[in-house]
Amino acid sequence: FILQQQDGTILLSGSKGEGVKDIHLWKIALPRGVEKIQQEEEALPEGVPGTATFRPYSRLYIGGNSLLAVLPDGHVLEQSADKWEYDESTRKWEVVETRQTILDENVWYDIVEIVGGLGLRTDGLVVSHDFRGNAVIVEGWANVRKLVMNGYGAILADGAFISSQDNERTQAASAWTDLVDVQYVANGIVGLRSDGTVVSYGLGDTLAEMIASWRNVIEIAVYEEDYDGHLAGLTTSGEVLLTNAVPGDPPAVTQPVRHILPSDGAVMVLFEDGTVGEATFSWFYFNELGGDVVEAVANNYLAVALKADGSLAYTVTGDW
Repeated sequence: FILQQQDGTILLSGSKGEGVKDIHLWKIALPRGVEKIQQEEEALPEGVPGTATFRPYSRLYIGGNSLLAVLPDGHVLEQSADKWEYDESTRKWEVVETRQTILDENVWYDIVEIVGGLGLRTDGLVVSHDFRGNAVIVEGWANVRKLVMNGYGAILADGAFISSQDNERTQAASAWTDLVDVQYVANGIVGLRSDGTVVSYGLGDTLAEMIASWRNVIEIAVYEEDYDGHLAGLTTSGEVLLTNAVPGDPPAVTQPVRHILPSDGAVMVLFEDGTVGEATFSWFYFNELGGDVVEAVANNYLAVALKADGSLAYTVTGDW
């Protein structure tokens, strides 16, 4: 893995098992006004009842060895490490070539969200890249309100669900209405409705009954623990619900939560005080991101947080 500043300075390089967990926090500022990005609550379209709202747009995305960020003008910046070499003397990978580009401005414009490498435009169209790397508009998708399922699905303005994958689970979800989010979980699929309830398909009876009992849910997120898929739900009171919670055990989160955030392997939460933590008792280091966080994303290797002052904080997400 590599973390590098814009001036080419390597902040951290290494590989699993080299004790890098003791180095956690760096700050950089992205160019072209990324510091002006503000995370705004996205309200439901007028006339849609219920308590659940669309999750605030994701304007940061970690993909492989690159970071994508939506700029204030609606274009997308990609900052990546193009080439690296292994240094035998230090036993570390070192960046030798970097690249910072703006994605095709003729297609990638008026972007409000990036999920799974796809971009959602203000006109409701979704843009991506074909296998040749050319910027394209995703065919058949229009009037999109929210990207879900890591880009494999979308919620339309009328609350319907569409997906680029055609299987038993997505077919079941396409019959649901009044949706604000849809996610795969375990061997099934779940949908958050605007009335704060969660519907499911393909789950075991115990899990399905638990989820069906949830009320006043405003956000959902999937996570894995012990190689099993689980679901988290955030309620209007700031409580985090977990499908693998043990009755009688103390909650993993005791302070109010503002959002549950995209992550792999754990439930990353943004607290009301602007700090980041987790709700699953795992070994991730989200708390190392510090305070004043307005948005964050993470995978199994890195977590990146956008601060209120426009800086970015990075942290290694575990002992690897």
